[in-house]
Amino acid sequence: MGEIRFPSETFHEKMHDLYDLFRAIRKFRLEGKDELGYRVILNNCYLISISESDSKCFSKFNSLEVIQNPERLEDSPKDEILVEFGLLNMDKTFRVTVDTHLGKLCLAHIKDHEEYLRTIKIHNISAVTAIAQIHIGKPALNTHSEIFFRIQLM
Repeated sequence: MGEIRFPSETFHEKMHDLYDLFRAIRKFRLEGKDELGYRVILNNCYLISISESDSKCFSKFNSLEVIQNPERLEDSPKDEILVEFGLLNMDKTFRVTVDTHLGKLCLAHIKDHEEYLRTIKIHNISAVTAIAQIHIGKPALNTHSEIFFRIQLM
């Protein structure tokens, strides 16, 4: 989730215009740099709230796709790759390791997942309770982006 701030000298005069603008926006894209100077692209962003404070308008948004350092995606991997992602609300599983066409896929609960499951049930929210990892040896594929595309197809 991100935050956009819009300072304005005449905030109260323009407040209705800003609210109308925010309501009209469906999806948007942002580009910028992170604290290390790498390019960051946020695609399919959408607003989730609008508020005001101290003559400033605040807007919170979510992004469905974040790409950090997109130039790196076109590089070829030099070593083994480990791709790790969280799985939401998995009640039961056991440690699994499977050989796939890309490499070894491992699935396991995170430590103390029972506590997360209690929180999920009490508050009716989602939380990461298991981790999936794909260990890819020195890939034969050309670029990182080709590898990530194949992982999405799994």
